Amino acid sequence: MSGQTSVIIILSVIYAVYAAVSYVKKPVVIKKRLWLPGWRVVYADNKKYKNADGGSGKLLKSEKYFLQGKPDLIYKKNNRYIPVELKSATVKKHGRPRESDVMQLAAYFMIIGETYGANIKYGYIVYDDCVFLVRNTRRLKKNLLTVICEMRKMLKTGSGTAEPDFVTCKNCVCRGTVCKWSR
Repeated sequence: MSGQTSVIIILSVIYAVYAAVSYVKKPVVIKKRLWLPGWRVVYADNKKYKNADGGSGKLLKSEKYFLQGKPDLIYKKNNRYIPVELKSATVKKHGRPRESDVMQLAAYFMIIGETYGANIKYGYIVYDDCVFLVRNTRRLKKNLLTVICEMRKMLKTGSGTAEPDFVTCKNCVCRGTVCKWSR
């Protein structure tokens, strides 16, 4: 094999590995709005979207994964659905969405997929200063299932390592009650 061919093969392998493990793209829009022409809102956790279908605001559930949640928005076009999570925070210097926000969107991929009987390809996380497209990959699903397993184990055993953070803890239901970090 020639040196040029081996370089091409190595670069192809590196790109394939990167494409397989990367589920979050760079910001797709550097502004505050997400515009999806031709898509309509079929679910909204906010009453200001009056054109959303009748099921808006209800708790969506996945019996298969024992998950439930209320996505901010679900758009539909033909038989394709896009969940959108709206965040009031900014990304600023990080340049990437928060991992907890990605996991939340991944959970919505599973819930919406089961609720509407559709394969969700991607969704959006909309921050105050930019918008991220998050692809629904096997790796993302595997990461989410690992996190869910760890969380359920912590709930069952009552042990685990806390990672207190003012932003995360300020609206937590455990604040001022069972959590030693918020006292």
